[in-house]
Amino acid sequence: MKKLMAIFFAFILVLGNISNVQAASDINSIEISLDNIRDIMIENSLDMQTYSNNLEKTIEEYDDLKDEIDDKDYDISKINEDIKNLDTTDPDYTDSKESLNTQLKTLNSELSTLKNKRDSMKYTVKSARIQYDQNVENAIYSAQQQYLAYLTAKSNRELSESKVTSKEKELNTYKIKYNSGFISKNEYDSYVRDNTDFTNELDSLKNTENIALINLKNTLGIDSSINIVVKDNISTYLDKVSKIDVEEDLNEMLDNSLDIKLKDINIDSLEDSDSSDYDLDNAEISLDQVKAKAKINFNQQYNTLIASYNSIKSSYGKLQSTEKNTNFMETKYSKGFVSMKEVNDAKITLNEERSKFQKDQDQFYLDYLHYIQMKEGY
Repeated sequence: MKKLMAIFFAFILVLGNISNVQAASDINSIEISLDNIRDIMIENSLDMQTYSNNLEKTIEEYDDLKDEIDDKDYDISKINEDIKNLDTTDPDYTDSKESLNTQLKTLNSELSTLKNKRDSMKYTVKSARIQYDQNVENAIYSAQQQYLAYLTAKSNRELSESKVTSKEKELNTYKIKYNSGFISKNEYDSYVRDNTDFTNELDSLKNTENIALINLKNTLGIDSSINIVVKDNISTYLDKVSKIDVEEDLNEMLDNSLDIKLKDINIDSLEDSDSSDYDLDNAEISLDQVKAKAKINFNQQYNTLIASYNSIKSSYGKLQSTEKNTNFMETKYSKGFVSMKEVNDAKITLNEERSKFQKDQDQFYLDYLHYIQMKEGY
């Protein structure tokens, strides 16, 4: 099995490198992978700019509030100094002191209000940071899903092109047979219709791929004229999954979890506001419940990912075996040992295995993406 996977990794890597080298020759292009979508979106997406602006606005309001408190402290300090420096022999001493004390009382009241607002807004800023992270991660996750949808559409189109090429070769063979009188016109017309159906399917898949590409570019915020270079190679992610330390990832997930961070903020807020012991105890129970649920969900997703990992390895083994059998059947046909129907049946089976492998690959990508998202706390 290790030897099989090594061949598999090398096979996938060669295919990926060929397409990347060809595409990279276009200077008006951008390389995209699951790993760099975040950087591309932060640089180009207008949604990301909006999220950043909202966060910065909240932080700026908080900083302005702290500056206002500093100004009040300065004013209070100055009035206290003025009171201290009053001349007790001045006939207006009493009135002046009373006036300053009134101002001092007002300023202290305003300062108290500002400090309460600051203490409250401290948690607003913490929540705003978490909301920003949540918005960013949701947007990135959506873009990554669209990227995978594009990869699927691209692979489906390439598979369909392979089928059409094979059908066109078959049609040429049947045309020769028809012209030579070995098959009837009805048989030949049937093959022509089959070929037309495959061609129409290819046209439809090309349209699906184009739509997926447009949606991906719009989400990433890049210009429609930019050429997309697919940088990902599934062998990279299969290798990453094979090296996962689930306990280490679980601890990282608990440290990163936004839900847990929000619960922690709530507990801090309750402690600062002198809430009852019952409210604080309930908040800590709620935190424990969120942690327990997060652990269960994360372990379930890990099991799902491993099942997907094993499935795609199995699919590749079957695909490789079917490819060998199809090549063997074509060799036997060239020597007259099997019929064209047997060769076509082998090709149908091969296409079925390719489709199965593609579906398993798509599911593996999605399961891996979900696992990483949970690990990062979202």
